[in-house]
Amino acid sequence: DRVWLRGASWTEEPYRGLEPFQLEHAPIFFGREAEVSELETRLRQRDLAPKEPAFLAVIGASGSGKSSLIRAGLRAVLTNENLDESVAAWRSIAMIPAQAQGDLFGGLVRELATDPRGLPELLSGGLTQEDLRLSLQESVSATFRTVIKPALVRASTSADGVVKLLVVVDQFEEIFTDKKISPENRERFLEGLELLALSGFCWVVVTMRSDFYEQAQTSAAFLRLKGERGQYDLLPPGPDALQRIITEPARLAGLRFEKRPDGTSLVAQILKDARGQSDLLPLLSDLLLDLYQHRQDNVIPFAAYEAYADAEKQQTGLEGVLSTRAEAVFQRLSPDAQATCPQILHALVTVEGESDVRRRANKAALMDTPDKAALVQAFIDARLLTSDDTGQGAQVTLAHEALLRKWDRVVTWVRANRQHLRIRTRIETVLKRWRDHGQSTDLLLPEGLDLEEGLSLLRDAPELIAGPEYEGVRTYIAASRDHHAARRRREQRVRATVTTVLLSLTVAALGGLAYAGVQLVKSRHAEGLALLLRAEVAQERNKRYPDTLLYAAEAIGYVGQGAPEGPFAPAGVNRFVRKDLHPADFERATKWIAEKAGYRPVWVQTVDGPVRDLQVTPFGRHLAVNTVSGVIRWDFTVPEKPIVQKSPHALKLDGELQPVPGAVFDLDAAGETVAIADPKGIQVGKQVLPTTSPALQLRFDPRDATFAAIHEDGTCRLYFHHALGAPHQAWASHKPEAPVRAVAYDPVRDRIALGDAEGMVSVWNVADAQKVAAIATPERHEKPVVSLDFRSDGRRLISGSEDGTLRLWNSERDVPLLLATLTGHEGPVTAVRYLSGGQLVASGGADGTVRLWAVEEDLGRSVAWHDYVQKEWYSLGKGQAILWKQGTGFLNLPEKSLVAQWRSGTEPLRPDAWGEAGLLAAFEAAQKAGRYHEARLRARQMNGLGLKAPQVAFQVTPGEAFENGEGAKMLWCKPGTFTMGDTEQSFAKPHQVTLTEGYWLARTEVTQAVYQAVIGTNPSTNTATGPQGPVENLSWFEAEIFCQRLTDWERARGTIPPGWEYRLPTEAQWEYACRAGTTTAYSFGDEVGKLHRFGNYNDKSGGGVGYANSETEHDDGHGYTAPVGSFGENPWGFVDMHGNVFEWCRDSLDVEAAAYPEGPQRDPIGITGAHRVLRGGGFISPSAICRSGYRSAGQPAYRYYNLGFRPALVPGSGTRPAK
Repeated sequence: DRVWLRGASWTEEPYRGLEPFQLEHAPIFFGREAEVSELETRLRQRDLAPKEPAFLAVIGASGSGKSSLIRAGLRAVLTNENLDESVAAWRSIAMIPAQAQGDLFGGLVRELATDPRGLPELLSGGLTQEDLRLSLQESVSATFRTVIKPALVRASTSADGVVKLLVVVDQFEEIFTDKKISPENRERFLEGLELLALSGFCWVVVTMRSDFYEQAQTSAAFLRLKGERGQYDLLPPGPDALQRIITEPARLAGLRFEKRPDGTSLVAQILKDARGQSDLLPLLSDLLLDLYQHRQDNVIPFAAYEAYADAEKQQTGLEGVLSTRAEAVFQRLSPDAQATCPQILHALVTVEGESDVRRRANKAALMDTPDKAALVQAFIDARLLTSDDTGQGAQVTLAHEALLRKWDRVVTWVRANRQHLRIRTRIETVLKRWRDHGQSTDLLLPEGLDLEEGLSLLRDAPELIAGPEYEGVRTYIAASRDHHAARRRREQRVRATVTTVLLSLTVAALGGLAYAGVQLVKSRHAEGLALLLRAEVAQERNKRYPDTLLYAAEAIGYVGQGAPEGPFAPAGVNRFVRKDLHPADFERATKWIAEKAGYRPVWVQTVDGPVRDLQVTPFGRHLAVNTVSGVIRWDFTVPEKPIVQKSPHALKLDGELQPVPGAVFDLDAAGETVAIADPKGIQVGKQVLPTTSPALQLRFDPRDATFAAIHEDGTCRLYFHHALGAPHQAWASHKPEAPVRAVAYDPVRDRIALGDAEGMVSVWNVADAQKVAAIATPERHEKPVVSLDFRSDGRRLISGSEDGTLRLWNSERDVPLLLATLTGHEGPVTAVRYLSGGQLVASGGADGTVRLWAVEEDLGRSVAWHDYVQKEWYSLGKGQAILWKQGTGFLNLPEKSLVAQWRSGTEPLRPDAWGEAGLLAAFEAAQKAGRYHEARLRARQMNGLGLKAPQVAFQVTPGEAFENGEGAKMLWCKPGTFTMGDTEQSFAKPHQVTLTEGYWLARTEVTQAVYQAVIGTNPSTNTATGPQGPVENLSWFEAEIFCQRLTDWERARGTIPPGWEYRLPTEAQWEYACRAGTTTAYSFGDEVGKLHRFGNYNDKSGGGVGYANSETEHDDGHGYTAPVGSFGENPWGFVDMHGNVFEWCRDSLDVEAAAYPEGPQRDPIGITGAHRVLRGGGFISPSAICRSGYRSAGQPAYRYYNLGFRPALVPGSGTRPAK
């Protein structure tokens, strides 16, 4: 508490305020020692790994200290404290993309050549910066080989040892948000960084705000550069680190913090106020610098801190320092200077998506009048604005984005101008395209909403686009307006001449045909450009799949790489932008599509020869393909990388058939019964079914009643089967419109999908072999459909064709609807299968490759799944080992599964060797363990032997509580109407809500034990609570992934009804269960004094992490999280709905427009906004936040030690609970 040092060793200001620490400030940079060490270790590991770039993306929230960590932490450790004996010296540079004024290579060259700590040896021999910039733009690899590497060699010679280079790209998100940086320039720059990081002489580190990470993932070059291990998530500093940040610089400067006679320390007070504070580091740093400037005889007094506190606003000194300081500077200005503030904000603030961000402006233009100059200079002097010389004129920007959130004057201005700022940003994007394409009228704002928004900016907010820097925006909007006005005048003139045209009908008809043809081409071209614009706007709004790809693919008729005639549809079919007529637009669109990660698989493996067939085990953890040379299996249950096993034979079975490589086969839902076909017939178990026409494809019904075979004669035949009985034919399709080539069973409805030789997909009833519907003819494949598979909920269908494409269909209705076309196989696709409940698709092709595709359609989850597959190889880690030992649905006996046969080559134990007693024991064991698939199989086996089989219990019944396979109790919530909302929150106005469907909700929050069993890790910070403590410190994405994986497992066990799935509850479902029929503030009434009996909140026990006690009259007995179920139940039996941990809900929320819709609502769910809803409050929350209707929200990637969740089991689309 008392910091004192005789004789200061640091004589300058010991704190940096809002400015980042630089390399020269390393002696006073404290609190991040562990992070710096971790960064150095990770980079060194990547540098030593073969073919892995020495690259790291440091990702954190705005104000998390990313820049200082790299500049004064990592750079200082490498350059000043190099511990690597193999490196004689480190050179380092740091660049900011926006300072490059759109020329990224120019900015890189300037830092390398002019920073003495960089690589000034580059300019030896008469080479200029411009020469080097042009050389890099032409070829990074050649420039590195002929210029950069020799410069490093010269530097190494001078240093008598190896010299390495650290390249830092700070504020990396600017390469995606700066409108001066084109996508082509950005991707070329990233490719250059990749070459540097692979050179062995260079480490590359970038810092990026976490709210722009999803946008960065649209770049294929960035994903390739980052790889699996190239991301470091920077978390806020802990209490010990914060204390070092405060006290250590003071110690070096010979300062001490005041301590009162009662023992209260200023350091302790600041630490107390800092806990739970957003924008903590910039606020703390700004506060410390200000306190330093108010020091008295080397003592930092309490009075200086308390001057910023405001009891009426419940504002601490830490919260008030930035806004108070900014407002004080503002108030000292003259009224005329104050009046220029909006003009300054117009230039320095913008909105990107849902984020308020700062931008740079030319200093001379910003200070073009005496009053504006007075304001700008005053804020620069106060270090609230920063000015730097980029080599192209001084630039001014906000010192930190915390000003956008903490200074009330700016917050109010941004809120009032948010919509027009968004419009300005969008117009700046399309303006650049318009200029790049010669100001083509096809790229003007289209009539309708786009033009109306532009005109509203011109009419209602002209101050946002005033000044010479926005001349282009004004010109573009005016040109769009004038173009459409002129077009309307032309149309009026055309209508006025109708009579004349009718009198000259013959001549007009002949000329009109030619004119109509030209106009049709122009119209289709304009439509294609509109589609491309929609794709780019979707990308700007962080939508990855399927919107961006569908729009762009539709524009140019993109259908795949496999067709001999090329990847594009015929010119007359869905071809809006044509290569022969619009080469520039066509090239741009084609390149744009090729760079999108969603059009490429997340995993590709080459095998020997064409893939004949492909299989996936029920959990999707094992993938097997049959090729002409044998069977290959991938086991994705092992961390780091999949295990590959090969066998020259598909299976070893009793009976006449000895499968040869290339035979087709399938596995039943339980994983035990195998059907296999070769030219002699079909073998199921031991039974052989001779056929008059060889079977080309086999598929089991997920319900195990039938299996289907596609025969060489073009028919699809269904066969009844029992595990021990002889299979017999049920029906044949009798050759529909074209020969059948593929079949798939709908896992929910009693129907099948058939693919035929003409590229069509049709749907048939299993019961009567009647056709239900077929896809629209224009959407069919160009060549035969050879493989089909339904998603596990029956709502999606994937098709694979000889035209080289996969097509994703919405199969919720009778007629499948095309959603997306996936391309990449060079030749026919031979097999497709869904994995993991639908987030992944596996495909095999005649090109000898096996691919995994991320096809998650939920835009909020697609990025998480893409990363999950890239990083974890679909690994379940230690949780998988526990799962196998406990047994949860894959027969509980892996040695009796198909997978085990490949592994060991041994013959599995056949059920007929068990006898009646053995089968009965196996049935009872399976039923008791909840393995209902196996129980049904055993019952069928007993029936096949003529034995009386017991009744198989149904999984779960709507209306009844049950315990799932992980031991979590699920309580039923019946449909109903209730009053939702809270009178204490302006945006939570009470209103009537009706939930039309019942659902189950977990009685308790998910425990650490359950999360560990399902995911294999425990992210919680408070493990001392024990395995029954709530899991916390996890993001919304991670909670959703838990629900998805639990759904997969429960479906494989057969413990949930078909079509039902685990999801986070909607906000309405959560509050309905929390209220449990009550209308009071809490589920137990309105009396706050009872809350300690029903929930863990911030009462007398306080927060275990040091939060101030907000209410000291009562004590719930827990200073941190409590084991679930420690408190009383609500009327429906739920616990922990008030406090303990906040609980994620499924809803999105726009925090700028968070109010509930007016009037009664049915089954509401929020679908817009960058945040996700949080409910219930946590152990550090005051009682008001724990109310039943109180709403909170957080960024979906946000993790904290009081964030948890509880899952709901809900019906999917088209699925309704039984009456």
